[in-house]
Amino acid sequence: MKRKTPENMARESRRSFAQSKAPARTQGLDTGLATGECGERRASALGGADRMYRQLIETMSEGATTLSADGVILYCNARLAEMLGQPLGQVLGSGLRDYLPHADLPALEAVLAQVDTAPIRREINLKAGEGRLLPVHLSASRLQADEAEAVFLLVLERPDGTEKP
Repeated sequence: MKRKTPENMARESRRSFAQSKAPARTQGLDTGLATGECGERRASALGGADRMYRQLIETMSEGATTLSADGVILYCNARLAEMLGQPLGQVLGSGLRDYLPHADLPALEAVLAQVDTAPIRREINLKAGEGRLLPVHLSASRLQADEAEAVFLLVLERPDGTEKP
């Protein structure tokens, strides 16, 4: 079995994203857990729900990302990449710390340390490209699936702050 390193998790995330455009059969929904007409309807409903969830995350106006425990971006939606002023492919697999000014690194460290006990919210600034700072609200939650653990961040632009020079 492959070890769950941040690099492997980022690779799996990219592969999962690519497969999200594939038919439900390639997403493992026909695993034989349910058979017959009822099972086919259940698999179809699950596939539909999965596609709708992915569509929600990909089209929402907020940034969304999944981080490894040490801050590697395993997944992010196009909106977060846009907020960072970077191509999506460049953001995936990079460290979130790369997109924060030095002064906001302690806030990120606090989020990553405290999210183990409960969901957490923080205000920070992101480097929005070309030296600009973008004030945002972070909402963080711990995710766990099988042996893998990650942190989910929802990133919202603060209405009180526009991009700062």
